[in-house]
Amino acid sequence: MDVIDLYQIHWPNPDEDIEEGWSTLAALQREGKVRYIGVSNFNVSQLKRIQNIAQVTSLQPPYSLIRRDIEQDILPYCQEHNIGVIVYSPMASGMLSGRMSRERALSLPADDWRSRNDEFKEPRLTRNLEVTQRLAEIAATQHANAGAAAIAWALRHPAATGAIVGARHPEQIDEIVAAASVKLSDTQAAELEALRGEVEPVDAFMSERNEILRLEKYKQDATISQLRARVAALEEAAAKVLPFNVENGPDYASVYFGDGSTHSTQAMTMNPQDWLDLEAALRALLNQNGDA
Repeated sequence: MDVIDLYQIHWPNPDEDIEEGWSTLAALQREGKVRYIGVSNFNVSQLKRIQNIAQVTSLQPPYSLIRRDIEQDILPYCQEHNIGVIVYSPMASGMLSGRMSRERALSLPADDWRSRNDEFKEPRLTRNLEVTQRLAEIAATQHANAGAAAIAWALRHPAATGAIVGARHPEQIDEIVAAASVKLSDTQAAELEALRGEVEPVDAFMSERNEILRLEKYKQDATISQLRARVAALEEAAAKVLPFNVENGPDYASVYFGDGSTHSTQAMTMNPQDWLDLEAALRALLNQNGDA
């Protein structure tokens, strides 16, 4: 690959460093390594800050029939400043796909961030399912499904340049492509928007970011549990060949190696890499003692 067509900053995090990050992308563009540069999940204030450095080609924000925060200021700003908008999650993380039922929404597993999202819980769940049902009815007259109609609704906004849509299975691609041919009348769009009604505003960006961080923490905790089990087995083996002791605290583990007179302590934060390091150290000790 000689050049990247579009390079975007995905999250404005940390906020105080966005100018530095944007300056780096602008430099890559000047060097001819990147054709266009853009951002994702930036608000208007942040867009204004980086616009002084280099033109923003694109913004990638979340936008759907049940998540319309960006209509207030972000979409008008992008229209005014000729910034392309590539919306993501137009089917609201599956809520508007036509495949989400009440039973499925209320039984989402703990490691699915949607299980903690207000849109998948009452009182919003019932209203969202009613919107989905109406989307399905409108789409059926055009040989499409609710998800295609939801995407078509998002693309009706004059500021929307395109939409990013995810698929879990190949057969879903044809259903998604159908959105290009679904046409919603002004009356139908107004009906859908009225059916959804007014909701309390949410931070369209950070709410999703926080859920992603929670999911990452859940996965990290699961990884740590697996590693601790492996370490426990190694500790048992190590105790047979050399003096060895581990003391666990709430956020650390003190590990004592030695012959009873000399000890060293390894304090660890609770993250996977520390446990991997400990596992490697234990294996090395067992190898040295010929019991690995």
